[in-house]
Amino acid sequence: MSNRILFSGVFAAALALTVLATGAARGADLGAPYYNGPEDKVEFGSGWYIRGDLGVTRTPSISTNTPATPTASNITINPTAPTALVTSGSDFGYAADLGFGYRFNRWFRTEVTGDFLEPVSAKFNAGNGKIFCPTGVSYPKDASGNYITSDPTYASGGCTGTYTARLNSYDVMFNAYVDLGTWYNVTPYVGAGTGVSFGRYVTSSSYIQSNEVPYVNISYTDPAFGTTFTNNYNRTASGTYYNLAWALMAGVGIDVYDHTKLDIGYRYLNLGKINGVSNTLYSNEIRAGLRYMIDE
Repeated sequence: MSNRILFSGVFAAALALTVLATGAARGADLGAPYYNGPEDKVEFGSGWYIRGDLGVTRTPSISTNTPATPTASNITINPTAPTALVTSGSDFGYAADLGFGYRFNRWFRTEVTGDFLEPVSAKFNAGNGKIFCPTGVSYPKDASGNYITSDPTYASGGCTGTYTARLNSYDVMFNAYVDLGTWYNVTPYVGAGTGVSFGRYVTSSSYIQSNEVPYVNISYTDPAFGTTFTNNYNRTASGTYYNLAWALMAGVGIDVYDHTKLDIGYRYLNLGKINGVSNTLYSNEIRAGLRYMIDE
């Protein structure tokens, strides 16, 4: 079974659980017309809410390898695109999410959220003018004036390589929370979630000669065979990833206005691995946002 099918199944099951639980809560309400007081009253549809958050997060780090480049003794090899190397980082960035949820009672609620994580990028130079970038070819001649084609000499622009990488990450999560009671309008909670993380990375390499002319579409002609070569070392590569994600949360909800709660909390978010070239990605987040109870 592919990861994509597994993730789709997890997400579908999560949504089905929410719908079934919502129906059960409504059925219980219709069958119980009496209540003991305002705290116990559950009105039809009163549990729905929307939310949005901004947070500070520990972002992943991204870098690239240095692709093998041609040498004068092996000029038939063209450079390859750099590979993205993604690891758990230490820099701070931002994260944002939007979602909706349902509060079944004063103790339990569930929600679905979509997260956007700050893109990360990297850029560095290598080669220091020593990468072989041919700009011409010549041959010695024998006593009869014929080219000795087995002994070519190549002119080179002496290039420096520039390598870049960029990663965009997202996730969709199904979360469940237990509210631990309310004191002075403050409600602490704990929660856990599961879902799908996905994203896209792009890498590129470009080369510039020592005379600061980009090594792009550089042409030269072989004097012995009359063959014209046009070289361009620039390369790009890209890919997408899909992983199972999970999270643990803790925080407090604070009543600040009618229908509105200020949510301040911590989240550990595990994003899995990207294409087998990284450590397990994870994020430690401090988030603040608002929960708006639609009918409460």
